Amino acid sequence: MNMDQNPTVEQLRSLLVSADDWAGNHVLWINHAGEVLLTRLTRVPAMPRPTWETPTIPGTIADADVRVFCEEFPAGLGYVGSELATDDAWTSGLFRVLIWAWIHSAANPSPQGIDLEEVLHPSLSLESR
Repeated sequence: MNMDQNPTVEQLRSLLVSADDWAGNHVLWINHAGEVLLTRLTRVPAMPRPTWETPTIPGTIADADVRVFCEEFPAGLGYVGSELATDDAWTSGLFRVLIWAWIHSAANPSPQGIDLEEVLHPSLSLESR
């Protein structure tokens, strides 16, 4: 899925369904070329969790490659995996927020974080960011 090549909700759904929800936490992110990637995080006890202030995802993604990233998807909560095959609300909401973040990230050189609340509660205004 590439944000510059007419992405679809179905492409996003396919990416999310391909992951094993119980294998670990995941991060959905977009690199500067527009490729949407889903990375399972490797937990190393001495490394901090990614935050809005430190968008580098330890051991997997160099922050120079990250243009947009979602808040970490905790394992076992249904943010990824086969259960999403029929969850139109989550997938459509996430797609909407990804499109918005991709468009607005062009004007900002630092990686843009997406809070899961923006997807889970679409009544929150994205324009307030």
